[in-house]
Amino acid sequence: MELAYGDIIQQAYVVNDIEETARKWNGTFGIGPFVLLDHIELKHVLYRGRPAQMELSAALCQAGPIQIELIQQHYDGPSCYRDTYPDGGEGFHHVAVLCRDFEAERARYEAMGCPTAMIFGTEETRTCYMDARHLTGGMVELYTDYPGIRHLYRTVAERAANWDGKDILVGM
Repeated sequence: MELAYGDIIQQAYVVNDIEETARKWNGTFGIGPFVLLDHIELKHVLYRGRPAQMELSAALCQAGPIQIELIQQHYDGPSCYRDTYPDGGEGFHHVAVLCRDFEAERARYEAMGCPTAMIFGTEETRTCYMDARHLTGGMVELYTDYPGIRHLYRTVAERAANWDGKDILVGM
């Protein structure tokens, strides 16, 4: 799977029970396996410009040309996920895009009235969520292009291509 700059490469959903939701998606669409990244503590997080903590689980599955991500937040504090579902609801959260020039793309979204809701990672591995709800109905996740993100997407796609239909949730 080749990731192209500017293409929407992922659709993500906030969920309350990641394992139950993965089973529902499998039963509905027949997709799998979901690669589970369990209880990840994000590093160097800024939420709306202020230092923040974030712990979440993510389940990733390739569905044709697009990756599906299910996100369950484990930290009770504010976040871009709670911005979308402050009452604990579930549903669509964001699409993701790989950036040739991360800062230029971030500035472009800011100029369109889409503030940075959350940013995390190091200089080489930054990821951020732009609050584009007024334009798209959801956030836009921007990725810095680095080997780790390409490896993650390749791994998820390979797992789907070689899936035997048995385990719905698998480890990385």
